[in-house]
Amino acid sequence: MNLSYFLNKLNLQSSVNGHTEKKKKNSYKAFKLSILCSSRAIMLYDKEIRVQASKVRVLKDFTDPFKIAGILGHVQLLQIYDSSKRKYVSPNELVSPVRDDFRVIYIFGTPETKMSETLGIMKGPYINSNGIEVTGWSDDDKFRWKLNVYAKEFSAETILKLSLDVTYQSSTLEKLFGKSQFQLAQHMVDAHIVPYYQFFFTSESQGLELIEIGKYTGEIELAIQKMKEFISQIEIGVVTMKGERFQFNATIINGELKKNMMRRGGEIYTGETALGKLFLEKGKVDISAYEISIDNITLPKISRAQEERG
Repeated sequence: MNLSYFLNKLNLQSSVNGHTEKKKKNSYKAFKLSILCSSRAIMLYDKEIRVQASKVRVLKDFTDPFKIAGILGHVQLLQIYDSSKRKYVSPNELVSPVRDDFRVIYIFGTPETKMSETLGIMKGPYINSNGIEVTGWSDDDKFRWKLNVYAKEFSAETILKLSLDVTYQSSTLEKLFGKSQFQLAQHMVDAHIVPYYQFFFTSESQGLELIEIGKYTGEIELAIQKMKEFISQIEIGVVTMKGERFQFNATIINGELKKNMMRRGGEIYTGETALGKLFLEKGKVDISAYEISIDNITLPKISRAQEERG
């Protein structure tokens, strides 16, 4: 079933409710859809949160799979897929980790109610120009979910839009909670993600904030194309490319490479020369691209940094 099409046909209207926090004024807008399709329940829940922080800072938490699992509350990361071993292994056994493929345990219920656990998979976070996506499912395929996160920055705040799509075999959660239509999607957003932003989210960090825009490992010809895709999404940031015999670094300003530098052997190349040398390289490389948030760099922090340098 195409839920987007279904929503358009229904012409659902969002319901709005306000929330005022002691130190932050975060407001919320949400709508929910619950469909019972045969023996499977399909639930889509959307919510908008207004957060007084930069877009980079708000999205940073959703680029860390361990933090995502912690915020969602019902997901525990157990193992990470290792491409060289071709299986899921514990973090201490990793050689070539796949950073978006996890073996997890899904936990339902609370200590005060009946609890149940089931093994499954979590994939993501996947970062693209539209936002961040994380998805997962149980081994028996009775439970599936997909979280999409979007953010739009304004002068004094960021609007964070959360869209959680949950599908489960209705009898499964009915047995756990004693309810025929337990709103799991709404619960994961309202009882876990929203309270995180209410009580635990901090708008500032102690250092320079980086948000990962993308990572890629592959042959350099394709990697260069991927690098172009990454930098087009970055206003201010950095990109690194590492090969067997070289490392290339560059800053990014308004989607363009600046201050290119390549280290190869004992030689250092800069500017257009560094870029030209990069196109002559062969083999497999790793790319990492980050956007930099400078909103939290205040004069007191600059002064402290100057004092530390003497």
